[in-house]
Amino acid sequence: MIQLEIQKRENNDYYFRLTDNEGKTLLISESYNKKENVVPGIESLKFILPNPDHIEKKTTLQGR
Repeated sequence: MIQLEIQKRENNDYYFRLTDNEGKTLLISESYNKKENVVPGIESLKFILPNPDHIEKKTTLQGR
């Protein structure tokens, strides 16, 4: 089951991440300065996820 989590960074910004049923991170959002600003980003997933042409895959500095 895919889960969506809203989390808070050390600098007090918020972000959300999508994880799979094994807890592996599938997506990490940009930072938001208020928790309520995360909601539009989550809502945009309804548009983005069904259409893979809108997804940009990136690799972290750690190679993940």
